[in-house]
Amino acid sequence: MHNGKTCAGRYEQLAVEREMFLNRARDCSEVTIPTLVPPSGHSSATEYRTPYQGIGARGVNNLASKLLLSLLPPNSPFFRLQVDDQTLVELTGQDNARAKVEEALNQIERSVMTEIETSGLRSPIFEALKHLIVAGNVLVYLPKSGGIRVFRLDSYVVKRDPYGNVLEIITKEEISPAVLEEKELELLGSDLKSNVKESYKDKVALYTHFYLDGNRWRLYQELKGQVIPGSAGSWPIDKSPMLPLRWTRIDGEDYGRSYVEEYLGDLISLEGLSKAIVEASAASAKVLFMVNPNGTTRMRDIAQAENCAIVAGNSNEVSVLQTQKYADMRVAYDTVRSITERLSYAFLMNSAVQRLGERVTAEEVRFMAKELEDALGGVLFIDEAYSLGNSEKRDSFAKECIDKGKHIFVEKPLTNDSNEAKVIETMAMEKGIIGQVGFVERYNEAFISCREFIKNPKFIESHRLSDFNPRGTDVSVIMDLMIHDIDIVLKVVNSKVKKINASGVSIISTTPDIANARIEFENGCIANLTSSRISLKKMRKTRIFQEDAYISINFLEKDYQVVRIRGKEPNDSDSSIIIKNNDGEEKVIFFETPEIVEINSIESELNDFFESINNNSESKVPLSDGLLALEVAEEIISQL
Repeated sequence: MHNGKTCAGRYEQLAVEREMFLNRARDCSEVTIPTLVPPSGHSSATEYRTPYQGIGARGVNNLASKLLLSLLPPNSPFFRLQVDDQTLVELTGQDNARAKVEEALNQIERSVMTEIETSGLRSPIFEALKHLIVAGNVLVYLPKSGGIRVFRLDSYVVKRDPYGNVLEIITKEEISPAVLEEKELELLGSDLKSNVKESYKDKVALYTHFYLDGNRWRLYQELKGQVIPGSAGSWPIDKSPMLPLRWTRIDGEDYGRSYVEEYLGDLISLEGLSKAIVEASAASAKVLFMVNPNGTTRMRDIAQAENCAIVAGNSNEVSVLQTQKYADMRVAYDTVRSITERLSYAFLMNSAVQRLGERVTAEEVRFMAKELEDALGGVLFIDEAYSLGNSEKRDSFAKECIDKGKHIFVEKPLTNDSNEAKVIETMAMEKGIIGQVGFVERYNEAFISCREFIKNPKFIESHRLSDFNPRGTDVSVIMDLMIHDIDIVLKVVNSKVKKINASGVSIISTTPDIANARIEFENGCIANLTSSRISLKKMRKTRIFQEDAYISINFLEKDYQVVRIRGKEPNDSDSSIIIKNNDGEEKVIFFETPEIVEINSIESELNDFFESINNNSESKVPLSDGLLALEVAEEIISQL
């Protein structure tokens, strides 16, 4: 009991203030995801009406997914622990203790990330984000043991001061007496206690009261108006385990407003129009046969006749009745299309930040974070403790990692500037840091399987074509697509570049969408590379011509062909494919069909990176390779 009131009484008192926010949350949930904020009096038997349109649910899930990926990137820390020089000296009394302190901080960072990856943290956070988007409010509870708990708006109340600071929180849970301990059952009364083992259907209300008492947070639980023995606890004022999050804060209000609420008018309109179109379409599809009642054709014969049956009657006495209202529905269709487009932009469904590829790169995560900041006004929700990162940061994350003595795996391209890449490479060499560039095509099954046949290429032709995707159109097609083929060519030719000729055009975006580059090497090899992101179908093929073979590699299908050429031998049969060159020399053509080595490309390159670190050896795709590919790409771009 607190201030003379039971938890139940105080809960009901504060619930009056919450009611208007809860009603709006239910309205938003009804046109998006109805189960998020169920109606009052719901139970396990409640049937939820599915909206006639799916834009609301798609929008909420899409926005929540992007927020989650930005807040908690997989296998990447979302925070850093640092200490300034003055504080360092005050703590240690030594000027040279930075390395030890930073290593200890790094260990803490790794421990936290390990806990996140193993504790299933993302699932409850994803749920919390959806509640914030739809209801504008959610309570996140961080207990001393167990995982994060998420309370929706209809299961808790909160009181704040005029500045928005939390004063008290009360949660209400309906639980079965069967899960209670003996000391808790004593509070239920003899009748209910005696029936616990026989019935699991009875539910009791468990209240948890969390409130500010001076400079500490205090908590206790209450059952049937009685405090549960041993349930009390306290925390320092800056270590609150309960976080009542809000999306949009308005001064003087205890609860927040949701993102969906800002677009509720469009969603309600879309729901009404979608329902009307569905019903009207069903009516339009209905076909009725009209038979002249005074004619010779009998209605029963028409109704019972099978397909292709012969029926006595007069065709002029039978007509077909249809509504013919398609033209009248055109306005509804056009309005639905307009509203859908607006909502798609609002919930970021029109932006393809994340590619349909093997993985999401760090640059794509940063781009997504920037997009979220631009679209949502910079601040996601007032009380949250996470950050999308510093948008003003100009330094490379790779340089930060090297400064901390960490080995680095960098997605292609190594950087956006070759000068910066040179600095990174130099820093890594000086500090003994192992670096690997994420050229995943090096680990393509087809390329690895035919690698032994590639000896001394004379001519290489490569086509990397993709259908249009708005993602990354601010980046040249060279950096987006061609850089993979540049790396492959540099790897197999193994000669210095002599000359580059390139051309490209912009068709849809402001940067080149299609480009061709002719690269001449000092050993005489010529490579002709073509990349496009406006093709009707995808293609990733490379053809290699050398003195003794023709090799065709399909990176997309992970398949290849090898055609070998050698001089004719006496034991060659007449069935052999024999050709003569212009000197009359006979050559034999035959096909190599070795098996393709089945591997997981991503797993293989990461294993190589691990082995390089474990053995303290140079990576198979070192930073120097990333620098060479970047320099060639920059020269190509300069000619477009």
